Amino acid sequence: MVAIAAVEYGVIPFLVHARTELSLLGQVSWQLLVAAVVLESASRAAYTQLTQTLIGSSTRLSFGTQWRIDLV
Repeated sequence: MVAIAAVEYGVIPFLVHARTELSLLGQVSWQLLVAAVVLESASRAAYTQLTQTLIGSSTRLSFGTQWRIDLV
């Protein structure tokens, strides 16, 4: 009964709302979307570099490994 209520009042309205939001993607400015992805990647890279700086050099992971850990 709880699972049915969760689907009825939680999942279904979420899917309906997601479908209406999906139609808005046609109005997205692709230049701003690319800029946002580039800036977000730069932010993640800066955070990874900060993490490596704060961790001692004896236990420091490679940048790629630390990047993947930060993304998770």
